Amino acid sequence: MFEWYFKENQFNVNQDNSILISDLLQDYCQQNEIHFYNLLPPLITYAKVNTNSDNKLLYWNDDTHFSDVGHEFIAKFLANLWNNI
Repeated sequence: MFEWYFKENQFNVNQDNSILISDLLQDYCQQNEIHFYNLLPPLITYAKVNTNSDNKLLYWNDDTHFSDVGHEFIAKFLANLWNNI
């Protein structure tokens, strides 16, 4: 729907033409001097280790919202970043 905006503003587009929204966010944050943390790499690492354990899934089985485990993971990740600033 907004593909024209991203192309005109030279944001990265995946091979399947989907937008890398993290690039848009990162660019916005850099322009506005806001810290940007890409949570995708630590989420992927956690998911690879815990994929076969239902009680450790980051998302609910029936939708894409964070589970209690996902919320706790993100909270701990951000707390760790905060403590190291």
